[in-house]
Amino acid sequence: SFVFDVAVGGSASTGSQTATFVLLATNRSNGASANKTALLTPSLAVQTVPSFSFGRLTASSPVSQGQTFSASIDLTNTGDATADLTSTSLSFSGSGLTASARATNPTSLAGGATSTFTYDVTASSSASTGLQTPTLSLAAKDRNSSTDASASTTVSPGITVQTLAALTFGALTAPSPVSRGQVFSASIALTNTGDGTADVRSTSLSFSGSGLTASARASNPTSLAGGAVGTFAYDVTATSTASTGLQTATLAVDARDRNSDFVVGASVGVLPGITVQTVPSLSFGTLVAQSPVSQGQTFVATVGVTNTGDATADVTSTGLAFSGSGLTASARATNPTSLAGGATSSFTYDVTVSSTASTGLQTPTLSVAAKDRNTGLDASAASTVSTGVAVQTPASLVFGALTAPSPVSQG
Repeated sequence: SFVFDVAVGGSASTGSQTATFVLLATNRSNGASANKTALLTPSLAVQTVPSFSFGRLTASSPVSQGQTFSASIDLTNTGDATADLTSTSLSFSGSGLTASARATNPTSLAGGATSTFTYDVTASSSASTGLQTPTLSLAAKDRNSSTDASASTTVSPGITVQTLAALTFGALTAPSPVSRGQVFSASIALTNTGDGTADVRSTSLSFSGSGLTASARASNPTSLAGGAVGTFAYDVTATSTASTGLQTATLAVDARDRNSDFVVGASVGVLPGITVQTVPSLSFGTLVAQSPVSQGQTFVATVGVTNTGDATADVTSTGLAFSGSGLTASARATNPTSLAGGATSSFTYDVTVSSTASTGLQTPTLSVAAKDRNTGLDASAASTVSTGVAVQTPASLVFGALTAPSPVSQG
């Protein structure tokens, strides 16, 4: 057997090459030539060394801190020789992104072949935010020669890491106090202080007492980008039997971080609360006035009015009338223009009795035109009041005859 060390040059022709064996020999006994030339089989295949072309990284972007996601890249062996892969690794320019190669990744790559390499990537809760550039590194050998064929290169696109969506709740904007039976609007501003977009699936506004029902408006935002502020509005109805007093509000938000699908919603008590009141209800006391009075006289009459409801009654006008004719009452300019819940105030009138006023007992009626300050709804009331005023004709003297002796003497 003849053994040869063959060096394949870096520019050697690739493909099938047939070896020619040339033997130069002399017949020892007679000195004659014994040369021999022959084509050897099998032929030799000369291949280019493994060389790699890296595709684009396929992965979610942006991603959020704390998220786990998959990343994959196509790798092509542009050489002829098979590359035996001992390991691959995917790393990133910033901190906190850790990639684990899947066990199913190829361990070799034939010449001209393309395979996909996949990694499970975890973004830690403190991963560097912003754009991180990936680098794929391969430890490989040329199967033919066992020489190193490793490669490493940055790949694109990069991965943007964001902080998780995080919602902060503003103050409740709503009228307070409100009255039973009132419909009003309430709104709350939500701010996404994170980088990731928050997808808002639903919201609900509830109250600590009974009888306040809130309906979310269809125009409310369905998502909040990082750093954005959105206003969530509700139509609130206070039933006629709603609990009175201060009711605290709670806003519940079902929201997810768009990148990771992590839950970022919350249920938070919001301030200020809403005070629910009963509607104004006016009750009248007795008429305080001189009685009897005479035709042609002027006198003062006063009636106490109490608001037995909780809501303030705004008084637009009042009138005092009498059952008979000839009594005219003028309200004093100093009369109250509002009555707070539970308050009592006196309404005073200057009353003129005409010279032809109906005589006898006249029954007074007090009318108060008022509105509920909370709702603007009518809260007027009118009722006869006691006691009445007796009208009399004025005193009139008639002189009779002088009764005395006549004549009479001096002394």
